[in-house]
Amino acid sequence: MDESKITEADKVCLFSLLKKVFSSSISDQKRAARELRRLTSAAHLLLDPELQEDLITLVHNISVHEKNKRPIAGNPIVVPLLIETLKTRLTIQTKSNAAASLFTLATFDCNKVIIRCFQTFD
Repeated sequence: MDESKITEADKVCLFSLLKKVFSSSISDQKRAARELRRLTSAAHLLLDPELQEDLITLVHNISVHEKNKRPIAGNPIVVPLLIETLKTRLTIQTKSNAAASLFTLATFDCNKVIIRCFQTFD
C-alpha cells in the first residue's frame, strides 16, 4: 500500500476531527485534538498537497471569527502547520491563506506569544 496516497476516508476522518476541535464540548475538543496530534505525527497525512491546501483553507476560514482565534492558536497542531506551509512548495494561494491565518490569529496578544514561540523553535 502506498502511504503517500490520502484516501477519501482519511480526508473525511480528518475533517470530522477538525470540526470536533471547534465544537462546544470541551471533552470532544480534547479527544479530537489528541487524535489529530496522533494522526499528524504520521507524516503521510500531510504529504498530499491537496489535503494540506484544504486544511489551510479550513483554518483560514475558521480563524476569521473572533471566538475561534484563541482555540485555533492554542491547538498544538495549527500554528506549526501554518508556519511549515509557508516554507513548502505549495500554491501561492495556500501560502497566502497560511500567512493570512497567522496574521489574523496574531490580532490577539496571547496568540502572538504562541506564534513567536513556534517560530523560535524553527
